[in-house]
Amino acid sequence: MSKSVFFFGIYIIITGLFMLLFPDVILGIIGLDISGSVVVRLLGMMLVFYGYYYIRAGIAGSKMTSFYWWTVHTRFSAIIILSSLALFHLAPPVVIAFGVIEMLGATWTLIELRLSRKMPENN
Repeated sequence: MSKSVFFFGIYIIITGLFMLLFPDVILGIIGLDISGSVVVRLLGMMLVFYGYYYIRAGIAGSKMTSFYWWTVHTRFSAIIILSSLALFHLAPPVVIAFGVIEMLGATWTLIELRLSRKMPENN
């Protein structure tokens, strides 16, 4: 089992549920004024699904080593993308906090992988 991937799935589901059920809370934190838009709720639904995949992958253990490595790659890129959006005033600076969470989760997963000596497969 990968605890980091499992707990990241829980984080994603909680965020998704807030976007799905209470979008104004998340939008208020981020500083976006698009309340009433169904797109936010649809993204929340997608995050709930995405979180479910992470939880299942985290439980699956060593059978998902390649997936764990893929998450490290993509989750480290989040801080770059979100910081760039803030730098170019395309998003409020608070979005960087989400990138930091992604980066910390990716670091935890990377440490787990290195400690277990699980190397990525070429697929």
